[in-house]
Amino acid sequence: MDQIASVLDISYGAAYRRINYKSKISIDEAILLAKHFKISIDSLFGTGDENVIPVRKMQILKGTADFENYFNNSMALLTPLLSIKDAEIIYSAKDLPIFYTSEGNMLTKFKLFVWLKILDAEFKPSSFLNFALTNSLKKSYQKFGELYNDLNTTEIWDVTTINSTLKQLLFYFESGIITSNDAIAVCNDLKKLIQKIYNKTLPNSNFKLYYNELLLMSNNVLIKTPF
Repeated sequence: MDQIASVLDISYGAAYRRINYKSKISIDEAILLAKHFKISIDSLFGTGDENVIPVRKMQILKGTADFENYFNNSMALLTPLLSIKDAEIIYSAKDLPIFYTSEGNMLTKFKLFVWLKILDAEFKPSSFLNFALTNSLKKSYQKFGELYNDLNTTEIWDVTTINSTLKQLLFYFESGIITSNDAIAVCNDLKKLIQKIYNKTLPNSNFKLYYNELLLMSNNVLIKTPF
């Protein structure tokens, strides 16, 4: 009651009348409430099409703090799946799934470097060598990746899933941004990761991996639950 009165800048009595359907909520008020409580405005009026699933565009990540928040928020969303029987994640991977590059090694550093170069216009390190990860970012990313290992997952890969990282590495090497020693270290981490993923493909495990002969154009994640 207090929150509604505060958001709409109305009296306690006026808020009470709206909650008890004695006064109508205007469109402007509905928009204010939807923004404040982060819900679909359709749900306020109960007019949503049952055949339509509303989605919300994710905020563009522009810095290490945004990435840290993204990992923490994603972990909070995925954790409940651990307690839901038969819940499953299906990951169509154009690139290496983000969960796998979280071990705090050179591959982790390289992938975050690339993401920041692409997304953050103000990210302008002189070289890969001068780029450093904060301890809090490392920890949040590692916890995010560890959670994925405990979930039932099905992944679909094609040749670009690994090649995209190799092409990124070649580009930054030829641009003089990453040294040959660091590039080799990233390749070694990538090789270890592939072996680790291969070892997960055991009978009766919670992990399945499929090869797609068609070209995957994007990364898509589907979460399946029994209800």
